[in-house]
Amino acid sequence: MGVLLLSSCESDNTPTFYVDDGEKQYFEDYEPPKFKWGLIDTKGNVVLDAVYDDLKDPIDINHIPASLAGKWSYISLEGKPIVPHQFKSVLNWSDNVGWGQNFKNTYHIVTTNSVSDTIKATRVKPFSNDLAAIKDNSGWNYIDKSGKIIIKHNYNSAGNFNEQQQAIIKTQDGFGVIDKDGTEIIAAQYQSLKEEHNGYIAKKENKYTYIDHSGKQWIKNSFSKVTPFYENRALVKTTEGYQLIDKKGRVVKVLPYSLVTEGGQGYWKYQVDGLWGVLDGEGDIVCTPKFSDSYRYQEGFLTASIDQTWGMVDQSCDEVLPFTHPILWSFREGYSRIITNGFFQVIDTSGQVHPNINEIELKEFVNGYARYQHYPIYDKGK
Repeated sequence: MGVLLLSSCESDNTPTFYVDDGEKQYFEDYEPPKFKWGLIDTKGNVVLDAVYDDLKDPIDINHIPASLAGKWSYISLEGKPIVPHQFKSVLNWSDNVGWGQNFKNTYHIVTTNSVSDTIKATRVKPFSNDLAAIKDNSGWNYIDKSGKIIIKHNYNSAGNFNEQQQAIIKTQDGFGVIDKDGTEIIAAQYQSLKEEHNGYIAKKENKYTYIDHSGKQWIKNSFSKVTPFYENRALVKTTEGYQLIDKKGRVVKVLPYSLVTEGGQGYWKYQVDGLWGVLDGEGDIVCTPKFSDSYRYQEGFLTASIDQTWGMVDQSCDEVLPFTHPILWSFREGYSRIITNGFFQVIDTSGQVHPNINEIELKEFVNGYARYQHYPIYDKGK
C-alpha cells in the first residue's frame, strides 16, 4: 500500500496552506462552528476537550472520527491523531481500517499509521471481512485493503459482507447474493432482500417470504408484511390480519388488532384507538393501550409518552421513571438523556439525575462515552 501524508493542522484556526485547488475552494466557503465538540464519560468527566469542529460516535475508541479546523482524521481518547488531519470527510473505522475522502472527492484507505494512494471512486462503503464496496461511473465493485479490485461486476448496488461471507447485491434483474469470489449464491431476482438471523427476508411480486443462506424458501407461505425472527417468533400479516408464527411457519397466535409493529427485544407494539400497548413474545398483553407514542424496548426498558409527557416502564410495564419529562430518550448503556432547565442531563435506571453532566447538546453514550457540544456562555459565573 502506498503512503500519502498530507499537511497537518492542529489548531482550531482555518488553515492558510492548501494542498490543491479543491481544498482551497472548499475553505473559501468553510465556516467553522461557533461551538465545538468534545467527549465525556458517564460521570461527566471531560475526556476530550470541546475543541473539535465535529466528532462522530466512538464506535472504536482508538479510532474516533474527528474534524479539526475543517479537516478530518481518526483520534484516540487522548486526542492523538493516527495520521494528520487532512481529509474532507471520513467513514467510521471498520474492520481495522478507515476511509478518507480528499478535497478532489476521491478516496484513500487509512490504516493506523498510513494513508494509501488515491482510489478513484464516487462513493465507498466501510470494509467488512476484508472487502469494501466502491462505486465509480460504471457501478459498484469490491476491493481489498490493498486497493486491488477483487470483484468487478458493476452492480447497481452492493452491500457489506456478513458473517456467512455473503453480500447482497443488485443487478438490473433484481436483488441477489454473492460470495467473496463474486459467485452468485442466490439469483438476482427479488424486489428486495434484507438480512435475517436465519437467512434473508425476500420480496417478490409484492409478497415477502423467508429464505436461507442458499436461497431455499424455509417457510412455504408468503405474506404482505413480515419481521425478522426474535428467538422463535416472527410477526407476519396476511389477508386475515396480523399473526405470530414459529420457525416452521405455523400460526402461534392471531392478533386481533388493526396495527402491530416490532417493539424491540422480542416485544410487539399494538395500537387501539390511537394509543399504543405492548405484547410479549407470545402475543399476550403486557401493557394495555395507554401510550400516545413510544420507542422500542432497549436494555429492558421502554420509553413512552402519556399526554405529551415522557416516562419509562420495565418489561412488566411497571413504571421506572415517572411520566413527567418533556423529553426522554431510550436507555443506552444504562443511561438516558433528559432536558432539565434547557440543559441536557443524564438519568440512570434508578431515577438518579447526574447534575455534573450539564450541556446544551449531548448525544447518547457509545462504549461509555458521549459527544457533547459546550457553550461557554453558559458556564457558571459568566
